[in-house]
Amino acid sequence: MRTSFLQPGVRRVLMFQVASVALVSSVALASSGQAAAISALVGGGAVIAGNLAYAMIARPSRVKAKSGAAVLMVHVAAQAAKTVLVLLSLLAAFASGKFAAGSLIIGTGVALLAHWLSFLFHR
Repeated sequence: MRTSFLQPGVRRVLMFQVASVALVSSVALASSGQAAAISALVGGGAVIAGNLAYAMIARPSRVKAKSGAAVLMVHVAAQAAKTVLVLLSLLAAFASGKFAAGSLIIGTGVALLAHWLSFLFHR
């Protein structure tokens, strides 16, 4: 049987992140217009994409029945890939000059905070 890389904890984190980015984008659309809403979506989307990359690299089948050092190296590689993906996405967005910087940063920050918020509401 094949194991999904989206374990319940990962799904919960992604659900909180998607919901929070959608909320922030809606508020940005209502208060500052379409450019701000798209910028918030891009910022939050960069974080969500990074978390998906982490989940794919550190999926259970990659760490099952391995030594502690091997598991740690998989998670270090996953975190490095996540960080590089988020930073490059944000750098590309800033370099394009087409996005509202404040909304981009707020969307990113809210998605990052939603990761930790999801741990407060576990079952």
